[in-house]
Amino acid sequence: WDVPRPLQRTSGGEPVRAEETVKEIHADLGFAHDGDADRCVFVSDTGTYLPGDVGLALLSILCVENTAGKKQLVSTVALSNMVEDAVKEVGGETIRTAVGSPIVARKMIETGAPIGGEDNGGIIFADHQFCRDGAMAAARMMEFVAKNGSVQAQVDKLPKYYTIKAAAPCPDDKKAQLLVEIATGHSAEKLDTTDGLKITYDDGWVLLRPSGTEPKFRIYSESKYPDVAKERSERFVEEVRDILSS
Repeated sequence: WDVPRPLQRTSGGEPVRAEETVKEIHADLGFAHDGDADRCVFVSDTGTYLPGDVGLALLSILCVENTAGKKQLVSTVALSNMVEDAVKEVGGETIRTAVGSPIVARKMIETGAPIGGEDNGGIIFADHQFCRDGAMAAARMMEFVAKNGSVQAQVDKLPKYYTIKAAAPCPDDKKAQLLVEIATGHSAEKLDTTDGLKITYDDGWVLLRPSGTEPKFRIYSESKYPDVAKERSERFVEEVRDILSS
């Protein structure tokens, strides 16, 4: 195009214009950046929007397969198990941190991991620089296409998980005590307090994190089964409400 066309988004944030353009010109790949281009999301060769965790999974596979050093991905407790499973399938491991790209970058420096990132499209490459770079992510994904062919064919091979993101109102002065009470009520389960409270199950997990900017709790529920992810999400939203009203 002579003049860059504006990126239109749905209420869910998907880059609609990029999807349409990939279909129109039969492109192998589409991508879109945020305002300062430190993040990048992708569109497959079928014109399908790929959530940030899918892009991270593909680029992590590329890095792990190509590196002669440590075969590690650094990401956060909120990352989908889909990415961790995909990295494990090619001989790599995932190291979890609290949420935030600076925290991920510091852990990469500490461990020597070649790649790090979050599910928001922010990806860090150790052989480039220890901060997010959307242009480098786009370049590496083009390398992935050159090596592997159809992006959608590779996406279809990834493990399947279902994630639901919800929130429940919570006054700021109640957040710390709420975490304590939920942890106490689930003390018999596998708990992780790296960032908020994460409860791990055989088929997935639930993560409860107090928002740092709003009076609410963010509740993420993931499972291999969509109905289970939905049920847990609703149950923990209700649990937060019950504790606050008691």
